[in-house]
Amino acid sequence: MTDAQYRTLRNLLGVVVVLLLLSVASDVYLGHQMSLNSRVFGKIHSLLESGLTDQFTTAMTQAAAIEKELQQAREHARGVAGELQGLDARLKKAASEAEESLAQRLGRELPALMDRYIESRTQQMRQSVAREEVRQWIRQDIAEILREELRRPGEGGQKPRQP
Repeated sequence: MTDAQYRTLRNLLGVVVVLLLLSVASDVYLGHQMSLNSRVFGKIHSLLESGLTDQFTTAMTQAAAIEKELQQAREHARGVAGELQGLDARLKKAASEAEESLAQRLGRELPALMDRYIESRTQQMRQSVAREEVRQWIRQDIAEILREELRRPGEGGQKPRQP
């Protein structure tokens, strides 16, 4: 072997030794860090076992109490929903009765009212307006009267639907 080959071999051997030393140093450093982490995790584990066991038990007791209260709230909500359905049915029945009452009242009072109105209106307009114009005005007035009648509250203090 020549001198150049020995130098190359010696340089390669130096590089390998440096890499070996770096590898050993990094292993020692990582071992030390893992040892520190292991001690920290050990302390955390012991703290969790000692202190949080009581807190966990308390939390579980509170969770059970909350679950019981939620169940009672659900049962109460079901009862209220049933009452609301009953109230809804009663309101629908009352609205239907009010509409029926209004229809009966209109059927009873409207013809006489219309006759009186037509009579008074024809007497007022007989001389100045042709018959067709009288009919047109009467139709408009009847429509307005009907709207006013429908706006008035029905029996029982309820307001009927608007046309």
